[in-house]
Amino acid sequence: MLRLTDVAETTDICREFEFMGVGLILLRVTSEEKISSSYHWLLEDGRKPGLDVSFSPTNGNMVYMKFFLQDEKVKADSVEISATELQGLPVFDTSDWNEDQYYLSENGDVIPMFDGKNLYLIRTGHTSSICVRTGQSFSMLFSTDNTFSGAIFHDVNTEEIQSLKDAGML
Repeated sequence: MLRLTDVAETTDICREFEFMGVGLILLRVTSEEKISSSYHWLLEDGRKPGLDVSFSPTNGNMVYMKFFLQDEKVKADSVEISATELQGLPVFDTSDWNEDQYYLSENGDVIPMFDGKNLYLIRTGHTSSICVRTGQSFSMLFSTDNTFSGAIFHDVNTEEIQSLKDAGML
């Protein structure tokens, strides 16, 4: 399981909504951290490529998160999250990974929701109590036991909204 252990100093991140065709958008957040190999935690539901969080084997810093929105409607709804907010880059527990086991997969899914301003990926069956805000445009959410519970793409711009509309998701 993906477990938050610390929060590192914030580095710049890059956020992308990559339109790949009708019914398919790749959401990607990438940190400045450049490494040759990384550990991966996948949240998969068996229907499409899963949510992939990549992090450094040496310090646990998040390298990237990516998720495919595929053939699904983004639910237009307000989202209430009551969480303690921390600033910085998520640092993950690396104790379950090693050179031979560089990825772990869990069964599960996230529900995409859009409140007109922010795009949320909320993990089914989890409640968020910690929000780690990485810069102005992205946050990761964690449960009380520090396990991953979702993500927020803050202040979705008109170009990103148009990508969601072009893909038929809004």
